[in-house]
Amino acid sequence: MTYTTPIMADIATKDLQGFTHSAISREFSRMLTLLGAAIEMERDTEEVDVFDIAFKNWLDAAEDGWQHVSAAMERILAQPPVRCEDTSLQHLAFLIQLVLGFEDRDDCAAFNQMIDYHGAIFRCKNRTPVGRRTNRMIETAIAHYRTLNTMIFRDELDNGDLLLSR
Repeated sequence: MTYTTPIMADIATKDLQGFTHSAISREFSRMLTLLGAAIEMERDTEEVDVFDIAFKNWLDAAEDGWQHVSAAMERILAQPPVRCEDTSLQHLAFLIQLVLGFEDRDDCAAFNQMIDYHGAIFRCKNRTPVGRRTNRMIETAIAHYRTLNTMIFRDELDNGDLLLSR
């Protein structure tokens, strides 16, 4: 007798037929991929000796990764929203773009509080396939946002000066 066990929850495949990308959501999805890759490239360069020939191109690749992320965010922000979910994606793209330019830990802490206390402004209230898919993209973006904060202010975190709430 053979038994079958589904390996994916029904909700994971439920939205496939009802979701179509807008120009902003498509670009946001691409930006998430680029952002994840840029974060990984940056992590790869953390403990690298810059004079080691084996790692010669890693710093350039990491810098190029951030430029691709920045260009994707510019494209997201330049497009007019087509549906209400697009506005949430644009707000979050703008927030992440600001974080990339931070040099002050107090600014970073203020934006962390905004995400924690006013995070609902980024999430979609629609219970449609588009709303659920957008919320999943937003959750991924917030996770990347938190990773960026820990990377940008690693020295303060190591000293215990900056506390990020979750």
